[in-house]
Amino acid sequence: MKIFLLSILLLGGALSVGATEYFSGSGHGAQIAGSGERDFTTGWINDLIAEINASPNLIAVHRNDALQVVYELTGIAALPGTFGVFTHTAGAASGTMTIFHDFEYIVGPWHIPGSAYSVVLWLEAPTAISNTAPSIAWISAPASADHGQGFYVAARGHDPDGNLTQVQVWKNGQPFASAGGGDGTQGDAGNWSGDPGPQSITFTAQAFDAVGAASAIISHTVTIGAPPPAFFQLTTLAGTGGSVSPGGMIAAGTTTMVTAMPESAYDFAGWSGGATGLANPIGVLMDGHRTVQANFVLKQFALVTGASGGGSVTPGGTYPHGTVITLTASPDAVSRFIGWAGDAGGSDLVTAILMVGPRSVHALFEPKSAQTIIFPHPGDRPSGSPPFPLDATSSAGLPVVFAVLDGPAVLVGNQLQITGPGLVTVQASHPGDGFYLAAAPVTHSFNSVAPLVLQYHGAGRTLLQDHATGSTTHHLLETP
Repeated sequence: MKIFLLSILLLGGALSVGATEYFSGSGHGAQIAGSGERDFTTGWINDLIAEINASPNLIAVHRNDALQVVYELTGIAALPGTFGVFTHTAGAASGTMTIFHDFEYIVGPWHIPGSAYSVVLWLEAPTAISNTAPSIAWISAPASADHGQGFYVAARGHDPDGNLTQVQVWKNGQPFASAGGGDGTQGDAGNWSGDPGPQSITFTAQAFDAVGAASAIISHTVTIGAPPPAFFQLTTLAGTGGSVSPGGMIAAGTTTMVTAMPESAYDFAGWSGGATGLANPIGVLMDGHRTVQANFVLKQFALVTGASGGGSVTPGGTYPHGTVITLTASPDAVSRFIGWAGDAGGSDLVTAILMVGPRSVHALFEPKSAQTIIFPHPGDRPSGSPPFPLDATSSAGLPVVFAVLDGPAVLVGNQLQITGPGLVTVQASHPGDGFYLAAAPVTHSFNSVAPLVLQYHGAGRTLLQDHATGSTTHHLLETP
């Protein structure tokens, strides 16, 4: 004998979007004797499933979640010897199932005594009071296209309920693009088209959801232009230093004027490609595709150099715009450089000229000044005397240079050291500098005298002995 208690309860209606709808069900069963299985009847489960499917407050994704919870939990009740509280969650739905011994349940002779049990299942899922129809909008829809030009038309469906199932686009009433509902909330459908002109093409689009609701139908018209007349492409190019008027698509058989525009530092140097010569502007006959290039060269400027006085300067010449030329002034042996004139200034021997126009530069020179050496005679000196300074001056106030030309003496700095007796010759001079000529050298000779030594030599004498007396007698012998 089988007795089942079924209870399916809706505990609360959906009051607003985001509310929760509750379901419950219960039943009894017992283990079949000798089978190792429970006598589990699915009638109450099927009623619960039907209630979930019939609920107007569940959207498709939440309804599927609730059914998944039912399948998972009721399967546990069929397992022999299973008792306790079990929970399961699927997506946004969740449920709790309690399995407990039911000793009051009448067990038939084909049941194992004491195996009766009861099952209670509670279920909850989010609700939505009403389904919101999807919306649709164009995401790519050009207003016009040229004859034969490819263009892309696409629409996007949107469903806040997450029920979007299809987005459809038609071209002049014929299917053009179709796509599914994407992630349920947003989906796109689009395709490429290329059409001859002139004509107008009407595209329409609509979106649909899982419960059959549809968006409004939107419409868009693309105007296809007429086939163009015959044109040829004129491409204009410019070399470094200028620009050229733009080219483009030019009607066949026409003559178009092209103008070269040099920059300030450049001159127009002529055409190449589909045009030749120096005419500017120039007419180009469009009897085919043409490429015309304007060529430019840097402007050339003359640099004139000259020298005034005793010297020379780096020669000039002709140079491109922007060139830096280094000029050097070179005075001759008896002149000095006093500065630049013209397009240069300063008094440095080397100057730089930037060629941004014609330039004229002069190097100025003047004769160097004379100078004389005043060199008093040092007088004779005893050999071995201590070092002494040589005294000489230049009329220009320049330091005098001394030299020992001959004799027993050496220079130690500005000091003369006598090294022995003899005739010593010294010279004072100055080689000149950037302002003064070399001075005529002045030479002096003096004696290095050895000191006087006085020596005495006595007359020669011989001591004689007297043989008669045998005594010594002093006799003076003188020699001539």
